[in-house]
Amino acid sequence: MKRDIDLVRFILIETEKADIPLELDRFVTDEWPLPLVGYHVELMIVHNLIDATVTKDWNDVVIRGKLLPARAGMIPLHQYR
Repeated sequence: MKRDIDLVRFILIETEKADIPLELDRFVTDEWPLPLVGYHVELMIVHNLIDATVTKDWNDVVIRGKLLPARAGMIPLHQYR
């Protein structure tokens, strides 16, 4: 699957602004279907950019997830630019 930096950036910004956990469905659009969002969230978990949990189906495809608000110790997003 091709990586979409705009989606990664959008997820990071929304997670940084959040006060409560965010459902994965919040990021799903016509342009970004659930499998694509799930793939990117998994990449971001592996690279320690976000705290999240995901649930997969039998085919190893993400079907739901929850993203936690940015941790106090995380580097602010504006420092990544």
